[in-house]
Amino acid sequence: MAALIENKILCVHSGIGNNINFLEELASVKKPYNPYKNEIILDLLWSSPIEYIENEDYSVENNIKKFKKRTYDETIVTEFFKNNNVSYLIRTHSALESGSDKIYNEKVFSIYSSRNSHNNNNASIIIVNKFLKIEQKIFTLKNTKNDINSILINEMAVKKFSSSSKSKDK
Repeated sequence: MAALIENKILCVHSGIGNNINFLEELASVKKPYNPYKNEIILDLLWSSPIEYIENEDYSVENNIKKFKKRTYDETIVTEFFKNNNVSYLIRTHSALESGSDKIYNEKVFSIYSSRNSHNNNNASIIIVNKFLKIEQKIFTLKNTKNDINSILINEMAVKKFSSSSKSKDK
């Protein structure tokens, strides 16, 4: 349900909601679990930054459909980062026209990897280098499959070259 890169970058499907305060809580979830009855899992799957849901209907009926209103804001993220010595959150789940977004002083990255699924939206991926620098790659509707493959192959070649250069220097 979550991955932690070098103890600094937390990757989740949707977010941390307002029920998750410590990384240990994620590790404490025992399998098998019922995702509809576990608050931690529900937050990982369904919570969104408050800025992303302002236009959504949170009537009683819609709340029941979405398992309750699950949001978080910059204050919750800042406290979570402080409690856990985490620097970034990478999330998916929100359909973004641009394919990606950065909020909360560029500490929370949202990516959407399905191109042209919602009104001609772009897609994106995240690349994290060995120095934990996060880079977003955007794939527009103008990019062909060959363009996308080329971008990904070039990224891998750069990483391979920089890795092999380091080992030659030793």
